[in-house]
Amino acid sequence: MSPPEQLARIQVELEEAHRRAHEIVAPLKNEGWGARAAPDQWSVAECLIHLNMTSRAFLPLIKDAIGPLSLSSRLAASPKTPSFPSSMLFRAR
Repeated sequence: MSPPEQLARIQVELEEAHRRAHEIVAPLKNEGWGARAAPDQWSVAECLIHLNMTSRAFLPLIKDAIGPLSLSSRLAASPKTPSFPSSMLFRAR
């Protein structure tokens, strides 16, 4: 899998996780957020806090990885002939 494909997959997975989180918490009442199924298990609130903290730690790294790929993708997709403003600059020299 190429880096752009990997990054696209990460984006889809993050969006799916966001959707699932909303689906899970929608039916919860206030007291359900802090309830633990067992003493050694996390509550819904603790899980979401953990996911948010993890996302905040990794999203900058993902954005940094996407940045150069986005630029190289734009350059690869750009026309090989200069645009009108660029052609005027080349003629001015």
